Amino acid sequence: MQRGRSILARELSEALSALTAYERSFIRQLASFDAVLTPALALTPRPIGWYDQEDGERNFAQQVLYTPFTSMLNVTGLPAITLPVAQTADGLPMGVQLIGRPGGERTLLSLAAQLERRLHWETRRPPTW
Repeated sequence: MQRGRSILARELSEALSALTAYERSFIRQLASFDAVLTPALALTPRPIGWYDQEDGERNFAQQVLYTPFTSMLNVTGLPAITLPVAQTADGLPMGVQLIGRPGGERTLLSLAAQLERRLHWETRRPPTW
């Protein structure tokens, strides 16, 4: 919070302009697709306590390392959904992310339902059950 308050208005304006340019470019690049499939995570599920509770910058770096594919979407405002599609050797879920067009939630929900039916994910249970 202190770091954010120390940013000059000009710097904030430049950062927001860069994010807007990224958003527009990203949307333009995906415009010819109904949906795009990416991994949901870059790492297997992290153990409890993995995120740094004291150092905010390190915590943010850990978040970006763990979820770079979902993080990049947060800026764009595009609809997206993540779905479990596999399991680690320990039985933890791993997933994919479907990214849609602006206003494309209906398509994403339809694709997600089809994928869930195909994978029979509803029949899976954690090993502790």
